[in-house]
Amino acid sequence: ARHLAGVAFGLAIATKWSGLFALGGAGLLSLGWELAQRQRVTGFMLSQWFRGAASMGVGLVLVPAATYAFTWSPWFLNFPESYEGGKVCTEGAADCDVGFVEQVDALVSFHQRIWRFHDNLEVEHSYRARAYTWPVMARPVVYYWESCSAARASGIPKTEDDGTVVEPEPCVVEQGEAGEILAVGNPALWYPFIGAAALLMAGVIRRDRRAAYIAVFYAAQFVPWLLQTRPLFFFYMAPNVLFIALGLGYAVTVLGERIRIRATALGAALGAVAGWLVGTWGGDALTIGTPVWPWVGMGIGWLYGAAIGGAFDRRSEQRGNIPVIRHRGAWVGAVVTMAAVVLFGFFSPVWTGETLDRSQVEWRWWQRGWI
Repeated sequence: ARHLAGVAFGLAIATKWSGLFALGGAGLLSLGWELAQRQRVTGFMLSQWFRGAASMGVGLVLVPAATYAFTWSPWFLNFPESYEGGKVCTEGAADCDVGFVEQVDALVSFHQRIWRFHDNLEVEHSYRARAYTWPVMARPVVYYWESCSAARASGIPKTEDDGTVVEPEPCVVEQGEAGEILAVGNPALWYPFIGAAALLMAGVIRRDRRAAYIAVFYAAQFVPWLLQTRPLFFFYMAPNVLFIALGLGYAVTVLGERIRIRATALGAALGAVAGWLVGTWGGDALTIGTPVWPWVGMGIGWLYGAAIGGAFDRRSEQRGNIPVIRHRGAWVGAVVTMAAVVLFGFFSPVWTGETLDRSQVEWRWWQRGWI
């Protein structure tokens, strides 16, 4: 299974280098589980450590590396037509006399140029979004926008400052209508996950393997972006949609265990909403940027919820009545599911570029950054 996972990670990295983050998360989980198992079986965490290290090294290092290298086979087979090959081969030469070692060296050089380009990239873009804004979807990317102004509909030419006359392009949609593809997530999943994150972190502290699996993979594909200064965009968060859904499922599962868990989740969620409202209405006049306020509110709500819920749990335990209600979270799951289905239908037009009345498109702009 570990080797098959290594193949999948190698293909992911070949698709986009950020797949390394997911591989790093898998390595951390494998290492933790390996050490815990050896501690449980032998009583010594580092017992026969070399065998475990060899297994992890093959499955999560050599196999992904070999898979990644294999995906470059077409590049080697068509080396004369590649950018690097064009430097040493005559144009169109099918019998380019360049050895395999030289081709590998050219591939390494190509990777270095790719790395330098992205490492030094610094451009302004209207849809740039720092990573800490992604969980609240403060600035999603608009992939497509089409509308029809009165001047464009009438076909009146426009004269530029330099005297050039520009003919307007024909309208694709009717006047007063608009079409848009907005890369925004389902709010019924993304926003409740902010509260679910508190339960995930509590589960990690309790050494719940389910919570650890979800939290580690989510963090592995989110936290590294917080350290980046290069231009970032909201769609980098797309690989975490799976773990947002799993995190909500986990939260619903454990929500009915104790009052403290429910109070922690409720406090974090309410705090995040309150922070979002503060940032939306008054963030521009405050010293802290608008996207930071939901995180501040979530932290405060989490602390208060945990403190209040813990007090109720301790009082119940003193009375000999520990409140364990296993199915209390079922109704929460039903509500979240129904909300997700309803909002899926509501946002589908701006996910698929469907043409609507412009006012209907604007109804789906829930934050200023969605415009």
